[in-house]
Amino acid sequence: MPATVRNLAPYEQWRTSYLSDGRELAGFWLLPEGKGPFPTAVFNHGSDGLLPMSMPGVQALQSMGYAAFLPVRRGHNDQPGTFWL
Repeated sequence: MPATVRNLAPYEQWRTSYLSDGRELAGFWLLPEGKGPFPTAVFNHGSDGLLPMSMPGVQALQSMGYAAFLPVRRGHNDQPGTFWL
């Protein structure tokens, strides 16, 4: 069962969007402290969508000096498109 948009609350301060197959989807950019440029990692959520329990993993990337982009896939977290596991 897909996660709900309520689960995105911990990430809202970093919200952006991106296009996927003609749909505008939520994404989140988290940057480490300091002046860039920064190496970047894409943090791809699992089948339940982007959940608050992902935050420790994202924070670990930040603490190592990485910027992290968290795309929310189509159909997950109430985003448009077909939900795929």
